Amino acid sequence: MHSKWRDFAPMRELRSFTEIEQWVADNYLLLYPYDYVQQCIKKGNAPPKVTVQIRDMEHHECVSNGHHAPAGGTTNWGGYESGPIGYPGWLGYMHSHMEDSSRGIYPRFDHTGICTGAGGANHGWDVIFFDSDFSGLEYLHNLCELGLDPFPVRKLRTDVRS
Repeated sequence: MHSKWRDFAPMRELRSFTEIEQWVADNYLLLYPYDYVQQCIKKGNAPPKVTVQIRDMEHHECVSNGHHAPAGGTTNWGGYESGPIGYPGWLGYMHSHMEDSSRGIYPRFDHTGICTGAGGANHGWDVIFFDSDFSGLEYLHNLCELGLDPFPVRKLRTDVRS
């Protein structure tokens, strides 16, 4: 397991997507390569702040593992019967915003447990949170299982323009 995986362990124990959004805002420096952060500090600059908005999340018992798999799991590009074709998790959309994206380097979600599709800063991605990587989100899943709305206060939106 990559050492960065441990840096994101507290985030993976949070119980809501709102808490995950706040954790990313508070710890955004972890999303940049270490050498880039050090270069910025030497130049007297901070890397651009990063915020995310997580929207339209739905829980599924079988989220495709064609491109991503939970920690310890395997991908299955072709959906072959010899391996799993998915894992339980949350599927939805994530929008990322950087305060200044002109510097040419973008934050990365590698080793966070947040699985993103194609996209980049100030854009959006399809996003996956596998259950086994985000134990704290079990609470939301339990609400769904009881037929309760896990997002009663925060209505989900598709327009995430800043």
